[in-house]
Amino acid sequence: MLSLKGGVGKTTVALGLASAAVHRGVRTVLVDLDPQANASATLAPEHDPSLPVGRRKRQSRAEASRAGAPSAGSPKSESSRAESSTAQTVGGTASGATAAGGKTSGAEGSRAAASGRKAADGRTTRRPGDEPGAGGTGKAADSGAARGAGRKGADAADSDAAGDAGWWQGQPGAPTAETVLATVADVLASPKRGVVADALLTTSWGPELRLLAGSEHVEAHNHPDPGSKRLSRLATALSKLPDEPELVLIDCPPSLGQLTRSALVASDRAVLVTEPSLYAVTGVQRALEAVQAERTAHRPTLQPLGVVINRVRPRSTEHDFRLAELRDLFGPLVLRPVLPDRSAVQQAQGAAVPIHEWPTPGAREIAGMFDALLDRLLRSGKRR
Repeated sequence: MLSLKGGVGKTTVALGLASAAVHRGVRTVLVDLDPQANASATLAPEHDPSLPVGRRKRQSRAEASRAGAPSAGSPKSESSRAESSTAQTVGGTASGATAAGGKTSGAEGSRAAASGRKAADGRTTRRPGDEPGAGGTGKAADSGAARGAGRKGADAADSDAAGDAGWWQGQPGAPTAETVLATVADVLASPKRGVVADALLTTSWGPELRLLAGSEHVEAHNHPDPGSKRLSRLATALSKLPDEPELVLIDCPPSLGQLTRSALVASDRAVLVTEPSLYAVTGVQRALEAVQAERTAHRPTLQPLGVVINRVRPRSTEHDFRLAELRDLFGPLVLRPVLPDRSAVQQAQGAAVPIHEWPTPGAREIAGMFDALLDRLLRSGKRR
């Protein structure tokens, strides 16, 4: 998913589609390419993307040593990682989420997320009915470019740089110190199979959803005029994902540099996200032009799936006017349903819970809409 205008909720849409995929049992990988790493903060909050990969490895070994566990480089550790890899394959997980572990049932995951557990940074997750947070985490899910709906698994990679740490420590399926060794920034620097495996996490949402963890360091790869070799690195990395997913969702930053263009080159379908505002038309037009440019130059199979209109207020005259304008200009590319502005979305994201597990009428309404959008995405993949 992509948008050239910030603040329209790309990450929210990406997370909503990931929630729908998990609810349906579609094996998915989410790739977090946004330097804010909001998707990663939601799906793998224990992961700390701020450290360079070398320091992460040294830190993981030190933590393992203090805990009496084998270090990441020891023979016993390698055996453990092999067992973990086997568990991921058997469970059908995708590697962009938290590390492999026992899957938590929907009800258990909801209770765990809403239990008020304190994070390492002092925050607590909210219970149903609490006041919604600022909503920054929710932006990560809607900005991904959708890839490979006809593949065997669904993967989600989060490259946003602001990934928070500590919320899910000790929970089933949480990443371990040994496995959180790389981020999508390391993958773009060296798209080797081992680096991809180090950056791929099983998420707290369940083994069906994996995450390519985000990092603020990914901004170093956002060159304004990259060559073909740089643009192909993400596609190369995704071809080396273990346990091939059915769906790959890519959360892009709101810019047209190397990160967004790499996502387009690695994708078969592009989902554009916008809101009914004054600048929506210009932003959608520029995004469509970018899709066409990459299709012509690098990815002949790339197609625009359509435009998701987010945060719609039904009784707003301005929003009604902008919706009509978008439909007049882009016709069938405007996807239905449009997504209304609901506080349940911010509440679920603040609690790091899939929208399908948030127990309010507003959440059930939005969840059904994401199910419909996922249907459209999966159908488009089968028509290739």
